[in-house]
Amino acid sequence: MIYLSVIIPVYNAEKYLEDCVNSILNQQFSDYEILLIDDGSTDGSAALCDRLSMENEAVKTYHVPNGGPSKARNYALKKASGVFVQFVDSDDLVEENALSAMFEKAKVSKSCAITAIADVVNQNNEAIQTLTVPDQGETTIQSVLKNLTVESKAVYLHYLWNKWYRLDFLKQNNIYFREDVRLGEDFLFNCEMFMVAETIEGTDIPLYRYFKRSNGSLSSSFNPYELQRRRMMDSIFLKLYQEKNLYNGADKKKIEQMIGSITLASIRSVVSKNAPKPEAQLNYIDSFLASEYYDFLDKYRKIGTASKADKIELFLLKNRWKFAFLMLERVRKSN
Repeated sequence: MIYLSVIIPVYNAEKYLEDCVNSILNQQFSDYEILLIDDGSTDGSAALCDRLSMENEAVKTYHVPNGGPSKARNYALKKASGVFVQFVDSDDLVEENALSAMFEKAKVSKSCAITAIADVVNQNNEAIQTLTVPDQGETTIQSVLKNLTVESKAVYLHYLWNKWYRLDFLKQNNIYFREDVRLGEDFLFNCEMFMVAETIEGTDIPLYRYFKRSNGSLSSSFNPYELQRRRMMDSIFLKLYQEKNLYNGADKKKIEQMIGSITLASIRSVVSKNAPKPEAQLNYIDSFLASEYYDFLDKYRKIGTASKADKIELFLLKNRWKFAFLMLERVRKSN
């Protein structure tokens, strides 16, 4: 039996893929399979996947029609044979000898997933942020949720690549990716796992290097349907707390403040490279201020940990000074 299945969706990643795969092949740990899912690439990625498979029997390539990373990952989950799975993006790297350390942790763990340290790096492979795990060892999901912050929410719920997932747990609970969602599918997947999980394991093992590239990714682009997307994401987030009987008192207040924080980020995306004309920008902001998110923004404004920059922009939004908000946000992003 293979211990680890590494799942890598591949779409036009010819420039980075070989380095990504080699970061796994060069590990001391070798009890793994690498599943390359060529998602209808139009560059040389398909041929590269085939070559990598021919050169190493641990690498298995599957060619599928383009359907997005969620569909590719779901396809791979049905092909995987490992005890654990790790999801890797084709333009990132696994840290040197991380898999041996993760194996030692995994073979004594009883949790459905193990969360490890990851570095966010720039295009020069220089670390610009380290994503640490606040809860070490086996921790109940209730405890993680009660102590959740804006920062740890990202570590536990927004990222796939800093974790090993127990494959039989995912399959037994029918946890797969939403194939109709192209932005936020990682969050939805992790929330579904948290709803049925009892515990999660935390470790200080450096596992992953996530490259923050200037490549016009969906996460950095303007989305005219962001309000609808936020409602979908936040309804799952609220449902998670409700399922764990935590949507009350101080926990309810904290959740609403976290929603306010990420709502501000959504509104800020109106100032981006592919932003619409000023009138459409104002209408976009207005759609949030005319919704239930106005109250979430105000609750975040009152939290003591909100930054000075956040509080200034939240004050402008509270008073519906949309043009002033846009001007300030343009200045902020130009610095």
